[in-house]
Amino acid sequence: MINAGINRVSLGSLTTKITLYAPVQTKNAKGAVENSYQKMADVYANVVEVPQTESGVDSNLVALNQIDIKMYIVKELTTRWRVEYDGQMYNVLSKAQAERQPIMTLRAERIME
Repeated sequence: MINAGINRVSLGSLTTKITLYAPVQTKNAKGAVENSYQKMADVYANVVEVPQTESGVDSNLVALNQIDIKMYIVKELTTRWRVEYDGQMYNVLSKAQAERQPIMTLRAERIME
């Protein structure tokens, strides 16, 4: 769940550069659909690492690396987008928008490859 303090962000705290990627579908030479991501924008945000939790997958514990991101609103952004932060790629899990500020908050989870 996203932090409740979404309305209290200082616009001057948006100092970390992140990159936003949108999903795109293309067809290869054989006509098969391929999914990829296209860079949409570099933006400044406030990024906070969420304390790690663990999840059981096939009796193995896997650390879930998540971040909360506060940034200016990007209306097109959905939970299908990805974020690059500190050289790592993250899937957007959820988003929320502030009522009185042009700010949105994302929760994202690092892609383990």
